[in-house]
Amino acid sequence: MKSHKTKLLCCSDAWITLLLLFPDLPAQRKGSSILAGPFSDYSPYGFCFPSAQTGIAVGWDYSAQKSFIMRTDNAGITWYTVDHPFNGNGALTDLHFYDSLNGWTVGEFGTILYTADGGASWTKKGTGMSNSNLWSVFSLDDEHVWIGELGPNFYRTTDGFASWENYGTGIKSNPWDIYFINADTGFAVLGWCETCTGHENPDVWGYILRTTDGGVNWNIQNQDNDIWGYNQIYFLSETLGYVTGSQGSLLRTEDAGITWTDLEINTTKDLWGIEFINADTVYIAAGGWTGINGGIFRTTDGGYTWKALDLPTGDCDIYFLSFTDEQTGWAFGQGVLLKTEDAGETWVEQGWDNSGDGIADGHVDESIVSIYPNPSDGRFTIQIDNRLNQRIEVEVITIAGKVIFQNSYGNLNSAIVEAFELDDRMNGIFLVKVMLDDAVFVQRAVIR
Repeated sequence: MKSHKTKLLCCSDAWITLLLLFPDLPAQRKGSSILAGPFSDYSPYGFCFPSAQTGIAVGWDYSAQKSFIMRTDNAGITWYTVDHPFNGNGALTDLHFYDSLNGWTVGEFGTILYTADGGASWTKKGTGMSNSNLWSVFSLDDEHVWIGELGPNFYRTTDGFASWENYGTGIKSNPWDIYFINADTGFAVLGWCETCTGHENPDVWGYILRTTDGGVNWNIQNQDNDIWGYNQIYFLSETLGYVTGSQGSLLRTEDAGITWTDLEINTTKDLWGIEFINADTVYIAAGGWTGINGGIFRTTDGGYTWKALDLPTGDCDIYFLSFTDEQTGWAFGQGVLLKTEDAGETWVEQGWDNSGDGIADGHVDESIVSIYPNPSDGRFTIQIDNRLNQRIEVEVITIAGKVIFQNSYGNLNSAIVEAFELDDRMNGIFLVKVMLDDAVFVQRAVIR
């Protein structure tokens, strides 16, 4: 996720004290400018920020042994689990949004889910393939959707998922990713899947397929039997596109995928997610499919030279990248979530724990914000060093992201005390969010 650089305030004696009516709170813990969900038990298969505020992750929850959808609607300050219909106890394997609200995720046992509200809720859509494992999805709009199945077979709808058509290729390789430039011209990248039933001993490995009739017929544009496979494909325009693959495989096309050129990235790491900023600046995620740890690579000259970026977690496996603007980006991998706010020059790890509450603690200087006493008898005090006489806003938020208390205090430079009661006494874990003009602080609170 993204780092938030907290700006510390200058010295003064002015304090603001807010006395809030609450049931019991836990022992005092210092706040963090950014909080993240407990992803360390989650294996990610899809991740994106369809808007600056909304992020979605899907995959497999090892601890619960079921699929998961995690969501943030406040730019990563909090994450929560989204309830979703699922036909079977398997993983969700891919995710794609065609705008900020409309998206798809697919998975094992023929699972196809659709959202029209930015991932807040999901409905099930069917193809009649209840026993099939679906591995990739791409949508151009609410009419045109393509889904890849091991084989590979490709399902498509051109009537707003009222009906589905199935087209096979006869190639026994896994369709890891699909991308369509328009309703006619599209691509699929294929690779080996060791754990996929019926695919344990493939005769072929990496493929790039191309269609010019909307997915009815697929032609081989590139084949490499010396690698494990191709992993992801992305186009910046109708002509410029990249494909990543195992063992450092990286290809680029400048003629709408008719021909592909190998790029030298000087790594044997497996390459996964692609993120374009423009034609010159591209980020590539690397993960350990072949047992070699990964990282993030960046080019600023259109792919001629690449730089391995420094990460606070070392050479951790990274599978997905998502930028919300030229400076702000997110990187998601196996048990790690990073954020940059300076175009990849620095990345900050977003911490989480395994307590199952969706909250992770960071550290903020005690002289700026503190909450006490913890535990309490039903009231606690927020003490803020408001040395610059800034406007203060306070929110109390549920783990699901619902604001249950909100108030503002304008340009205060002396202590105040305000008490309030929640409409309904609720148990569980809550967030107390304190916002100044130039800093945000969040701490957890438990109501018992």
